[in-house]
Amino acid sequence: VEGTLRAAVGFAQLFLGDAALRAALRPTLEIRLRADNDFYSQLDALRAAGLPPTPTGAASLPRFAPCPAAEGGGATVVKTGMGSSAALVSSLAGALLRHLGAAALPHADGTAPPDATAGRTRAHNLAQLCHTLAQGKVGSGFDVSAAAYGSQAYVRLSPGCLAGVLASESAPSPAEVHACVTDGARWDTAVAPLVLPPGVGLLLADVRGGSETPSMVRRVLAWRRDGGPEATQLWDGLVRTNRAVHATLARLASFLDGEEGAASIRTLSALDPSGWRDLVTDVDHQFSRLAVAARALCSLRELLLAARAALRSIGERAGVP
Repeated sequence: VEGTLRAAVGFAQLFLGDAALRAALRPTLEIRLRADNDFYSQLDALRAAGLPPTPTGAASLPRFAPCPAAEGGGATVVKTGMGSSAALVSSLAGALLRHLGAAALPHADGTAPPDATAGRTRAHNLAQLCHTLAQGKVGSGFDVSAAAYGSQAYVRLSPGCLAGVLASESAPSPAEVHACVTDGARWDTAVAPLVLPPGVGLLLADVRGGSETPSMVRRVLAWRRDGGPEATQLWDGLVRTNRAVHATLARLASFLDGEEGAASIRTLSALDPSGWRDLVTDVDHQFSRLAVAARALCSLRELLLAARAALRSIGERAGVP
């Protein structure tokens, strides 16, 4: 948090000028950090409130619940693995830039000022820099990108993109932060919007457990480096599967659009995967829009199962099941 504050204010000082920054900070600046419930396990809170461990039960809890206190007085933090540190840094960086007048950002109602695209890019770049400094390494950048841009198909930033920032033992100066954030040639990420098809939802399970991301990533990268042709084949196969998932989602969205698509959703949602397969093979319906959508759903299911199997294989081979 302190690093993000220093970087954001230092950037704003150079971006706006001393006088404008002082005016934006008067008389005082109060920041309150609150965590969304989805970032932390709520199973204990649900049991205490007599609520079922379901999405409906979780939605009934008060927003921004405090972390449970441990017996020694400290906080008991059980994360759900949704990128809470990246979300904290991204929201803090964006809020500071917007409040100080260094970035225009979209509004909560979906509207946006004319220069919101440039403002969001600025906030994203600053958050990536701050998160890299906090983590002490250049990660994939996906968590920060998701916090800044929402649902997306993402191509990671190159490890060398921010490596120079980590080379120094001291925190970057405001001039270095400003140069890094505004240097468009440095940022080689690729972000494409990703929207789930109508009637398709994403459900996540709270397993009350997580992984130590840095050590897990080190092991996976070591396996990929030293695993030979098998590692390359498995990794490249997962990449192809993920791209196919993206393409299939887009194709399915086109099949489920409009009134006819709404009717297909009602029919398909009442069937299990075996019912989808029956529609595909039914000679009376195999060329209908419903059957085409069912075929895409079957393909999506098989692709997701293949991705899950590949991830499990990678985890087992890298020693991080």
